[in-house]
Amino acid sequence: MGGGGSIQNMQTTLNNNRKLLKSRVPIFKRKDQFANLKDSYRRAHKALKPGPELSEEIRQEIRKRVRKEQSRTLQLKIGMSVALFIALFAISYKVSNSFLINNEAASLKKQATAEAAYRSALLSGDDMFKQEKWFFAAANFETALEYRPNDVHLNYKWALCFCKMCHDQQRGCKRAKQNMNMLLSKFPEEQIFKRLKRDYLSGI
Repeated sequence: MGGGGSIQNMQTTLNNNRKLLKSRVPIFKRKDQFANLKDSYRRAHKALKPGPELSEEIRQEIRKRVRKEQSRTLQLKIGMSVALFIALFAISYKVSNSFLINNEAASLKKQATAEAAYRSALLSGDDMFKQEKWFFAAANFETALEYRPNDVHLNYKWALCFCKMCHDQQRGCKRAKQNMNMLLSKFPEEQIFKRLKRDYLSGI
């Protein structure tokens, strides 16, 4: 039959496995074998004979080599530390410099934008003032004052718009008086605000 060879191989494998199980060393005998092996190592160690004593010259040479190797290792570590420090410093400087340049560029851009907004509001205010559109002129001058709050001449133009509106159109008189009192307090030495109040708001 065709399966006879396979059955025979299986039987052979089982027999071999049984032999291996029978040949396994019991756990107690394993301990005995380890103890014997340990004793043999101990006896071999005792049998070793110490070598000859090193001469002082050889010892000095060994110390010299050890110191030389330690010095070389130390120099290598110092060199690597210095190189690392230089690299980190260069990176830090580059990043810091780039940050400062970007900040400066942003600041200049912001200043340019503010200057453009100031001039635009001032020109619009002057144009409205020439057309005697006091309310719109005052609004533009007030926008310009956000960029130059301590500009005396600009504050005068702004106050004059409210004075004109009160005098000519009888509008915003309360606001004109409030603005004038604020400016007299802010600029006590400026005579132009005193004259402006006398000329336009003395009867209010």
